[in-house]
Amino acid sequence: MVAMLEFPKWLSPEIIPGLPFRWYGLMYLIAFGVTWLLFKRESRRLGAPWTEDEAANFFIWGIVGILVGGRLAGT
Repeated sequence: MVAMLEFPKWLSPEIIPGLPFRWYGLMYLIAFGVTWLLFKRESRRLGAPWTEDEAANFFIWGIVGILVGGRLAGT
């Protein structure tokens, strides 16, 4: 039973060993990018009343809020 609870030694949290880039950071980047692309596509398709600059501001502040909130809630 104890052997099943050990962290695998072959699994590294870093994408490239020695560099400070981690997998969860890459997933955040991919998630924000895909969300931005989907938001732009759906906004064009539905004829949203906001401009691209307003949408970019919304996303920038949303990302800041997610990162700050995650940092505060995670500690």
